[in-house]
Amino acid sequence: MEQAVDQNPIKKGLTGQALKVIAVISMIIDHIGYAILNRMPGVNDPGKLISVIYMILRTIGRPAFPIFCFLLVEGFLHTRSVGKYAIRLFIFALISEIPFDLAFYGKPISNNHQNVYFTLLIGVLVLWAFKKISSLDEKKLPKGLLYVAVMIIPPAYLTWSVERFITRKLDMYVSPALIIPICAVIGLILVYLAISRTSAKYNERTALILCADLIVLSAAAWAADMLNIDYASAGVIAIVVIYLYRTDRVTGIVYGCIALTVLSSPLEIAALPDAIAISKYNGRRGKGIKYLFYIIYPLHLAILYLIAYAMGLCTLPSVL
Repeated sequence: MEQAVDQNPIKKGLTGQALKVIAVISMIIDHIGYAILNRMPGVNDPGKLISVIYMILRTIGRPAFPIFCFLLVEGFLHTRSVGKYAIRLFIFALISEIPFDLAFYGKPISNNHQNVYFTLLIGVLVLWAFKKISSLDEKKLPKGLLYVAVMIIPPAYLTWSVERFITRKLDMYVSPALIIPICAVIGLILVYLAISRTSAKYNERTALILCADLIVLSAAAWAADMLNIDYASAGVIAIVVIYLYRTDRVTGIVYGCIALTVLSSPLEIAALPDAIAISKYNGRRGKGIKYLFYIIYPLHLAILYLIAYAMGLCTLPSVL
């Protein structure tokens, strides 16, 4: 992830490169658990040692994603070209997809899940949209259209996502006639309170910007869920939370981890120690090979797949 070159004297603490090393080590440990141990017999039996080791590896892996989100935000704030940054993420998302599917699903193309570069890409596009919206002249913010759209799109997304969560993740059936009106009303109330309080505390222009931002975020979250990207909408929302608290990095990473815990998995609470690492961040990029960390992601996934194959845990796909 990109960061500005700081010309100030060397500061004590962790550089961006050091944070990347922490995140990469955490990620590789996590993926060893998911790509190799997850294929072993007895991994789903809580009484087996292999199951305990698997959960330990997955827990150690939780800090990786929030750090990558933090570095993405830092990269966005300091990059000279957001467009080139987004294109680079998209290219590596495409490069990483086959190794990702092989490592986790044993086939070169799978619709189960898309790799984390797609999550980071959607995240940076959302931040880019926020930046563009905030720079717009008030006359270019269509007042009536934004107020109407924000009362429809975010509540509609909330309703859809809650119903999807209950039926897919909790495997429960709740009558749409009950869940849809309740979620729609709650969503409408939340949006109304957010907009009205923003307008009262600041001004109408700020409220209109908030309207546009909520619409963008809802659309991006829906796309993330539909595309089944890694961490789905929870990942995108975590990136936005960290961005909103960019002037208070530790608070941002804590709230980002909480968002992941609530919206993705209770296991994500294990990422909270990231706050310690972020508190030591000195704002410098640090020395390192720029593209090394981009390449490590698809490379380590391919290696893990080959290890799993060598151990007899998976077979070569027929298309290879």
